Amino acid sequence: YGDIFDRMGSGSAPEAHFSHFAKNRLQWMPDSKVAEATTDGTFRIYRFDHFDALANPTLALKVPMGGDLHYWVGYRQLYTSSSYNLSTGAYLVAEGLSQGAESNLIDATPGSGSPESADRRDSGLEVGMPFVDSGVTFTATNRGGSDGNEWIDIAITFAPRVGLATTEVEVDEQAGTAWVTLHRQFSGSGPVSVEYSTGDVSATAGSDYYSTRGTVTWADGDSSDKRVAIPIRPDSSAEGWEEFALTLSNPAGAVLDANASTAAVFILDPGSVYETFDPNFFNNSVNSIVPLDEGRVLIGGTIGAGSGAFSSISNLARLHPD
Repeated sequence: YGDIFDRMGSGSAPEAHFSHFAKNRLQWMPDSKVAEATTDGTFRIYRFDHFDALANPTLALKVPMGGDLHYWVGYRQLYTSSSYNLSTGAYLVAEGLSQGAESNLIDATPGSGSPESADRRDSGLEVGMPFVDSGVTFTATNRGGSDGNEWIDIAITFAPRVGLATTEVEVDEQAGTAWVTLHRQFSGSGPVSVEYSTGDVSATAGSDYYSTRGTVTWADGDSSDKRVAIPIRPDSSAEGWEEFALTLSNPAGAVLDANASTAAVFILDPGSVYETFDPNFFNNSVNSIVPLDEGRVLIGGTIGAGSGAFSSISNLARLHPD
């Protein structure tokens, strides 16, 4: 997976400790030693490749980059050769770029060498050098310490990020409207907008739903969720699931979460089971759902309850909107 500094990426002992991400996955580095950036700030990270590293407070920084992708920032000191820069720069790896559990090396100085295998050698983020990716700016601002307590300070700055709260939406055909929720994350500074539009998949605009497009806006300081309404056209035919897409594009004042920019909207025949309906107090199956008045829902199926007020549920349950 390209990380020449990790033991699993062909790194050589004794320099090639497992990465900070791998040590956390192996439970060699407890979660209490991993900071997570959710707002702008500066974080002090201590080296993790020392036998007494756990004596220091923070050994890794986890930064959300969109969807399930996170960058992990760490600090190594055992690579002292002049062909590397990890003893003077932060070490970045990605969680979520691959389907497996492995991490991937992030080169904070891309294009600095040739061929590509040599370019990775100076992948560290050195003091004073910003690195920008997906609307997140990483800047190493200072470093110091000695005798196993070496540290580096990393400043994280987030641009506003917009995306969909969920990428799958189900709607009963008789409901009349499908609602899709958008959210703005990480920074409320400045006005933000993003365009949206629908597109056919197996559902057809004009026959199953009405084509919709527009712009969602947030004022400076507004980080509240916004909802988009898409009219659904009911009919008397049993058609099974039909799907259309709602896609976000052209953000202004923000970056678009690439992993949450398109929602699949499924139109269900009246009374069909919602696949995404999975309340935590049921431990079996839901076979039918009937909308009632005032937002209440009647549920039928093989329903077993976990505890509390639901302990006597057998085959029917009624949910109230509160």
